Amino acid sequence: MTAPRLQMPIRIVLAEEIDITRIGMVQVIAADPDLLLVYETKSGDSLLSKISQANADVVILSRTLPDINIDSAISTIRRESSSKVLLLLAEVSEFAEAQRLKPHGFNLRTTSAYALSAAVKSLVDFGAWLGPSLAQHVVANYKPNKESVSGSAQMQAALLAQLTAKEQEVLSLLARGRDLESIANQNGISIETVRVHVKRINKKLQVKDRSQAIAKFLGASDASSADHRANLKYAAK
Repeated sequence: MTAPRLQMPIRIVLAEEIDITRIGMVQVIAADPDLLLVYETKSGDSLLSKISQANADVVILSRTLPDINIDSAISTIRRESSSKVLLLLAEVSEFAEAQRLKPHGFNLRTTSAYALSAAVKSLVDFGAWLGPSLAQHVVANYKPNKESVSGSAQMQAALLAQLTAKEQEVLSLLARGRDLESIANQNGISIETVRVHVKRINKKLQVKDRSQAIAKFLGASDASSADHRANLKYAAK
């Protein structure tokens, strides 16, 4: 399991061909001190070399980006770099087919600012992400199959689907060791509002405190690692 990172901003490469969408995402990234945009483009031309040069942590990649073979591009990124790929989809209906591409995470192109930030941070901290609308789609179409290896992934999607994008953002920050005051300051809200979010998170996840919520979010309720327990203890202060 990937340990939550606490210090350096997350380096992002953004590849999205629709100007208004890309500009909006650039603004979201610029507004979040935990994120750093190192390269943006609306074409796949020379994208792979730019990712390597930029030492990107996360590549936000449109499934319909022109001038590149998306299937080959994702395979190359996974094979030759440590960058996590967040694949942008136009519609929920694209999800089933897009799974064969094997990115690290999926999001709708029309995602909210909160969901985009949460997606990037979740990819770096936990290695995976499924956007709220896509998670709800998975849950709605979930058919239990004891022989299926995808069952645990679908159950994780069901867990995430219970939380709003803002609640996922708060929980992700808690898992990274942020205290309530810093979360409040970053989001321009009061500490009491953050406490309300935490209470709702605990209720939805059916846990007693923040450390249990983080453990459930990480899928590590039975974690025995001393370092992992230290992270949970620190984040619960």
